[in-house]
Amino acid sequence: MPEFDYRIRDHQGTRRAGTIQASNRVAAITQLRQRGWIIVAIDERQAANARAIRWEWPVRALQVELALQQMAVTVRSGMTLSAAIDLLRQQSERQAIGRVWQAVLNRLQAGVSLSQALQSHRCFPEFVVQLIRVGEQTGQLAPVIDRCVETMRRRRLAQQELTSAAIYPVLVILLAMVATTYMVTYLIPRLELYLVSLGKQLPTMTLQLLGTTHWLRDNAVWLATAVAAVAAALVAVWYWPAGRLRLDQVALKTPVLGKMICLRESASFSRITSMLLSSGITLAESLSSVSALLGNRYLGQLVREGREKILRGGQLADALDRRVGFSPVLISMIRVGEQTGDLTRVLSEATDYHEVQYAGLARRIQAAATPALILTIGGVVGYVYVAFFVALFAGGAAG
Repeated sequence: MPEFDYRIRDHQGTRRAGTIQASNRVAAITQLRQRGWIIVAIDERQAANARAIRWEWPVRALQVELALQQMAVTVRSGMTLSAAIDLLRQQSERQAIGRVWQAVLNRLQAGVSLSQALQSHRCFPEFVVQLIRVGEQTGQLAPVIDRCVETMRRRRLAQQELTSAAIYPVLVILLAMVATTYMVTYLIPRLELYLVSLGKQLPTMTLQLLGTTHWLRDNAVWLATAVAAVAAALVAVWYWPAGRLRLDQVALKTPVLGKMICLRESASFSRITSMLLSSGITLAESLSSVSALLGNRYLGQLVREGREKILRGGQLADALDRRVGFSPVLISMIRVGEQTGDLTRVLSEATDYHEVQYAGLARRIQAAATPALILTIGGVVGYVYVAFFVALFAGGAAG
């Protein structure tokens, strides 16, 4: 028979926890309520071996976004919150998100608020939890969920802009590496055999190409080892908190990549902060949520430091104004918003400005990278064939 772990309050209000056997969850709840207890949480206990061998993909942000959008529609249509979440559970295509909604539904039925039920799952961003808490307090849950969905959608589109701008250059570079490997290991050695069989003096250009090819073949193992060592070191630094902080700071100083990161994070900061402020959340609480949502750890640390300065009576613009940090335009607009007392509206306008600048920069980078990579790869391949034909013609002329 299934077992259920429960947490309750007894007649004296004392918290208690234990395990109960029942045919299903409803029967377990009925047994506990018959004892006069107030149920805080109840979950079915799973076998240890089942937890050990089960593996699944984590819940993706897009799945959460679409589920919240459906929740807003169903709640707006008059469906109860429990029924809406149960519908989400039934329609979940993946087991991971289905189990999340089942756990949320269980806690709702135990008397826990929706924001508290979502807070225990890492797949829901902090700003979503805070906004839903505000929606529960004001009775405007559907409009608040719509704001969450819109914010998640805009964050996803910004990430897609960055991915689309980088994917084509990466693919071209990979193809170039494949082509270079083919020429070094197969094509050029066979051309070398043919040129040597002519018995003629090879031109300097051809000798340089052959010398480079020999060096690459002789040192291929060392080069591969060095690349693997550098990659392993970067991964180790990435997962080391202090190292990740330093890498993110260095990334902001990179000429092109740094500007893209700055614009994207500035847009994210202004968008989420303005949304939280417009929902009635204090600036200090908003900054606490935003600092955990920024992809760049260095900028997240700046926001946390700025929050501490604000709590001591400082200004947000002065706290965030660093040589390496957010966009100077964002700092200037925040300063104007603080002076006029209309920070929420100013941040909303800053979001639109930075998103437009970010999208334009991504398009320009993609447009410039395409011909540059084509010229580079074409130059390498052309050099190989020119060196071969120069030697061929020289051998023919000498003969």
